[in-house]
Amino acid sequence: MTREVKRVALCGVILESNAFSPVAVEGDFRQELYIEGEELLAEARKPVSIVPREMASFVQTMDATGSWQPAPLLLTGCPPWGPIDSAFFQNCVSEIVDGLGDAGNLDGVYIA
Repeated sequence: MTREVKRVALCGVILESNAFSPVAVEGDFRQELYIEGEELLAEARKPVSIVPREMASFVQTMDATGSWQPAPLLLTGCPPWGPIDSAFFQNCVSEIVDGLGDAGNLDGVYIA
């Protein structure tokens, strides 16, 4: 019996924030963590990765346990800061939503 290959998108916008700190702007994210496409997948597969442990472990476990087809989209994050800049957030969401549409049929989406 053959097993169907599962397609899973990978994406996320990571920020711990509070209203008492300055707004987290695009530069804060790009300085800390901003990776797209195949770069995201390659980074997640490294033994020591800048990708959050949960996502890196998911990718490494999926690689080890069977065939799957990742669809890496966008992952960005910055240290704890204030609310995220609205325009930057909307750009990230648009990029992820467009990527999901372009990815075609998916069995799941891993959101960090």
